[in-house]
Amino acid sequence: MKIGDLAKAAGVSTQTIRYYEREGLLSEPVRAANGYRLYGQRALEALNFIIEAKAVGFTLREIKQLAGIDPDSSQSCEFLQQVVQRKMLDLDKKLSSMKRMRKKMEGLMKECKQSAASANGSCPVLLEFR
Repeated sequence: MKIGDLAKAAGVSTQTIRYYEREGLLSEPVRAANGYRLYGQRALEALNFIIEAKAVGFTLREIKQLAGIDPDSSQSCEFLQQVVQRKMLDLDKKLSSMKRMRKKMEGLMKECKQSAASANGSCPVLLEFR
């Protein structure tokens, strides 16, 4: 399949595919006599892996590491567990931070509603960010 077909099948742009190739996340494709890139099912599977890994929070650098793991190696499972454990810790930190931000926003909204009900007229949300 040509690059446009691969892009459509994976739901990404052709520029994304070219970028992943430059970064070494996707193998260089075979070229037809006319210079067109030709991809097989393996390229689509690799691209889907990248998309899914990004969706759960892995960076492109981490994805490149994961893609290089030999699934038949006895050390691969242990390494993957370490990578996933680190990612889960990162997610826990982000969740905690987001909960604090939400609590702050709830407080600001409460202040805003109280201010709107009073004759004061000034917005505490806007005042908070000045």
